[in-house]
Amino acid sequence: ARGWGGGRANRLALKAVVALFKEPLPARVRVVLERDGKPVAEGTYDAKALREGLSLEAPAAGSAGAHVWTVRAEPAVPGLGFALALSAAVPWKQEAQGGLELAVDSPREAKVGQPVEVTMQASTPSGLELEL
Repeated sequence: ARGWGGGRANRLALKAVVALFKEPLPARVRVVLERDGKPVAEGTYDAKALREGLSLEAPAAGSAGAHVWTVRAEPAVPGLGFALALSAAVPWKQEAQGGLELAVDSPREAKVGQPVEVTMQASTPSGLELEL
């Protein structure tokens, strides 16, 4: 199936699209991403690159919790679509680890009733007793 589902629906949808986009697109559109009314990132969309998207990236420190996010276009453009993704990372410092390290090496196949050789290698921090 093509279009919006039916002859009359297709005609009405095309009429709406033509009415919506009767004015030519502005040569440049400024897009602003705001958090709680303050600009976080901005960029300019060029009408010469109609098939290219505009990607905005910015550090969003202090974004934990509830906020009001706004995407604004200047001048306003009908049909502007957007997606918002928020990513977070926490700095991590690896700490020294103490404990047992155990490596076991065994054959890929073993048969019931047949002996196999299993090699175990264990290491512990200095001063820690180990019994196998």
